[in-house]
Amino acid sequence: MNIVCPEIVLSAELDDIIVNDVSEKLYFEVSYQNEVILQETYFPDNDGKIFIRDIALLADSYLKDVELSESAISSAGVVKFHLKFEEIKKVNQEEQVIHSIEPDLSVYACYVETAGTLLAEDLHLIPLTRCPVKPVYKERKEYISFYGSGNIMVSVTSIGTTQDLTSVFTLATLTGDMETITRLDVSLKVISDICGISQDKIVKYSVYRVEQLAAEYKVSKYLQPQMELIAESFIFKTKKLKRDPAFPALRNLQLTNVEIDYVSNIATLLWGVLLSFDLETPALECINEDDFIK
Repeated sequence: MNIVCPEIVLSAELDDIIVNDVSEKLYFEVSYQNEVILQETYFPDNDGKIFIRDIALLADSYLKDVELSESAISSAGVVKFHLKFEEIKKVNQEEQVIHSIEPDLSVYACYVETAGTLLAEDLHLIPLTRCPVKPVYKERKEYISFYGSGNIMVSVTSIGTTQDLTSVFTLATLTGDMETITRLDVSLKVISDICGISQDKIVKYSVYRVEQLAAEYKVSKYLQPQMELIAESFIFKTKKLKRDPAFPALRNLQLTNVEIDYVSNIATLLWGVLLSFDLETPALECINEDDFIK
């Protein structure tokens, strides 16, 4: 019996467990916190293989509490399973366990597939965010999470008299262990209060444990001209297409002021969608959810 199963894995990348070279029957058991939560019996295919599916879903059900809220700022970010594999074979008409293996499986909460480029052991180095750059608004709440303990820093770029100024501050000192996720409020107002710089003067800020692996937030008022520009361009191109013989359906299109406002809003929304695909846009790399952890 040969088992293909990692010892440590990100929840997004936990694939089927594969058991090779099983002759007759396999008993499989999963325990969590010394309690058996799953018992199943499998029979091999013609190649002697067994595929144990949906263990990732089982892990996710125990990681659901990782979805943090304002009232819960930290949580265990790892679920630890104890697995039991018993190969069973008939000997003298009686079923006997001829091979038994009991490995442990640690599943770290991470809902972004990384194609093997991120190891669970490296999670404590990075902010748990789906995108490295995103816009931030004055009245909007922003959160980000980190594994482990230690200082989390924030680098703030603000408007100076003759040039932009950059200052570095300690955002928080985490006290959890390497299996604990702590969520931090990184809203513009919070950052402004920490650094003592007016929200109106902050251009952008970066939050990090390791500076080269920072999450960056760009203040939205500096992006608004880009949204207005793409909306105007969208309207201009629509009017131009009306005159193009290749688009006869648009010739009779009449844009009223209300419709122009509507198109402007659609163009603004399209701008956000384009950013989410990480295109080469002048202001942002991408827009997405705050955290790896939903």
